[in-house]
Amino acid sequence: MNSSKLHIFFCLTILVLFATPTICQPEFTDDICNDEDGNYTINSQFGKNLHKLLTNITSNTQIDYGFYNLSVGQNLDVVNAVALRRGDIPTPDCTKCIRNATIKITTVCPNQKRAVGWYDTCMLRYSPRNIFKGQLQMLAYANTTHRKAANPEAYNHTVSTLMTRLATEAALGDSRRKFATGEANVSSTVRVYGLLQCIPDVEDFDCLNCLRDAINYTLADCCYGQLGVKAAGVTCGIRFDTHRFYKSAVVLPPLLSPARPPPFLSLPPSTTSKTGNTSKRIRVTVATGIPTVAFLLIIVILTAFYLKRRQVSSAKTLYEEEDEEDGLGESLRLDFNVVKTATQNFSNSNKLGQAALALSTRV
Repeated sequence: MNSSKLHIFFCLTILVLFATPTICQPEFTDDICNDEDGNYTINSQFGKNLHKLLTNITSNTQIDYGFYNLSVGQNLDVVNAVALRRGDIPTPDCTKCIRNATIKITTVCPNQKRAVGWYDTCMLRYSPRNIFKGQLQMLAYANTTHRKAANPEAYNHTVSTLMTRLATEAALGDSRRKFATGEANVSSTVRVYGLLQCIPDVEDFDCLNCLRDAINYTLADCCYGQLGVKAAGVTCGIRFDTHRFYKSAVVLPPLLSPARPPPFLSLPPSTTSKTGNTSKRIRVTVATGIPTVAFLLIIVILTAFYLKRRQVSSAKTLYEEEDEEDGLGESLRLDFNVVKTATQNFSNSNKLGQAALALSTRV
């Protein structure tokens, strides 16, 4: 009898231990299970890759900025996953949220190859398709607090101004985080708080467009005059309310700029025993010497061109002067027979004077 009770107790203990991780996971704010790319089984290669991928995300300690984009497998069995924490959530809370999401998502979507789940502080998504580099997607859901503003027009105007300014700030984030929060006074008694975030690997203009679409949709279409609204998709999400629901943004270390390649050319590694400053000095000398030589070469070419033009101009002037002299000479030349007739065959009566080699006569 005691043995039977002990066996039952042991079985119940095992059941509780294995069931607790699933039962204790909070419900998603929203989730989507998509079987357009087919289904999988736990023992299939896709199922094994998915399990490995979700384990890699929760055990990753190198990423401290809350954005994970990992891939496991290849061809038809590849699994790509993206996980994102809210920008004001510290690492320990982020790790807990994403761990809950990895367990919950396989519960609500037990065999679909595409799935996404949202908590208030994190999001998890996986797919066999390439979901990296943040393709722009429509909003997936929008929830309200079912509290109406006393003056919807004034409230919406203040929210629109605040959220539009924050959208630009969020879009200008870096590859680790695109996130912004802020607040504004609606009246002397009402204050509104806003939060916006995009997937960090989305382009700046795509992030901005996604946030603007979300703002316009929540203010004009679904939730006009609502005091509190939360809307999100896989690309971006927004939230605003009349109470402060966020913390200060987690401070990230400065993002190191990638090393720039040397200008103009890259020399092969030095074969001498000297390295370090010597190689750098050679590279800088060549890089700065090339534009100097090019500048001097241009000066030489322009100078030669100028001198050549000047020489051609001088020769042309000389030729014109000779032509003019030749023309004058031609005009003074007379035919011999004409002169002979005019001087009466060089008669002595017409002679005016004589030199050693010339004779002057009257015509």
